[in-house]
Amino acid sequence: TAYDLQDKTNEAITAYEQGIQEFPDNSLLYYNLALTQNNIKDYSKAQENAIKAITLNNKHASSHILLSSIMQGQGERVKAILPMYYALMLEPNAPRSIQNYLKLRTMLSSGVSKSNQTNIMVQMNMKGDTTYRAIDVTISLISATKYTNENSNKTDLEFFCDMNELVFSMLTNSTSDTRNIWKELYATTFSDLVTTKNVIPFTYYISQSNSSEKVVAWIQKNKDSFDGFKNWLASKGI
Repeated sequence: TAYDLQDKTNEAITAYEQGIQEFPDNSLLYYNLALTQNNIKDYSKAQENAIKAITLNNKHASSHILLSSIMQGQGERVKAILPMYYALMLEPNAPRSIQNYLKLRTMLSSGVSKSNQTNIMVQMNMKGDTTYRAIDVTISLISATKYTNENSNKTDLEFFCDMNELVFSMLTNSTSDTRNIWKELYATTFSDLVTTKNVIPFTYYISQSNSSEKVVAWIQKNKDSFDGFKNWLASKGI
């Protein structure tokens, strides 16, 4: 709004809230309200309104990207990567996709560093929802194995496939009984990739913006698998 452009944050928030009262089913009003709240680091309210925006329209990639940013701001890695995965599934090859793809890969590898040939440092994240803590720890441990002899012959994309397979497999058993977007949208969607054996084509699909010859070569070589994944996407209305 004009208020946002003039850095009149309080006025912008009031305008969006008034708009929501009049148009409670308008997802973009919730999105813009959440965006403004995220800009002033009011993460709790921003999270609530971003989730409302997604609940009203889960095909709006920007809402997932925003929710990812909000959760990253709160130090919740798993809850930051899930909406980013979803955004890339909606927009695998848009102009901004490469930026979001690199953000995802950076989040997945954060906390792991190699100081020399023998020393690998792993920093565990103990923040956030305990429901996803085991997944967060596992992500760090998997990222560390990238430097081991066992995985030295794997390509970056093959390692990414392995990472996604394990993370998505863990989602089924790591969600609570509480009904929320993390369980009903993200965990349900990504665990179904495992069930339907679509994790590998999914990984190459969201990696298209990377412009890697290996991505193109895999898609051309595995047309049936890739087409099967696109049918799966269509079944989800994507």
